[in-house]
Amino acid sequence: MHKRKTRRRRVTLAIAMGAVVAGGLAVLPMAALADTTSRTAGATSSTRQQDFASAAAEYHVPSSVLLGLAYQESAWESHGAQASADGGYGPMHLTDVTPAMMASGGAGAVGRSDLKSLAAQPALHTLQAAAKLTGLSEDALRKDPAANIRG
Repeated sequence: MHKRKTRRRRVTLAIAMGAVVAGGLAVLPMAALADTTSRTAGATSSTRQQDFASAAAEYHVPSSVLLGLAYQESAWESHGAQASADGGYGPMHLTDVTPAMMASGGAGAVGRSDLKSLAAQPALHTLQAAAKLTGLSEDALRKDPAANIRG
């Protein structure tokens, strides 16, 4: 009988420890995931996390909101100065979609006569809106991850 109690305690303890470890892993801050090095031409390197913290402080937005939005939009994937398949640039996936982009690739818009009006929707041009709001150039918002996060 004593061996059975000891075995149950060990199994219970192992399950409890596994739950604690799994719970701890589940609540790691997203900031740790975004802590990758970003480099800009001619500038010293800084961590992406610092870029998010700076933008959060400048615009009075919680950094967790910026991190979550960036992950939702781009999964923190970098395409350099190239647009993603959805026409977005940088970690914040600022968009600048053209009719040509919509007509090519997998957008499903090939042959549509209304591409110009579809591509004119403001939601597809967040890069221009960010440039106006921040005073940063569209080129900087495309190429510089820190500027993109500010945008």
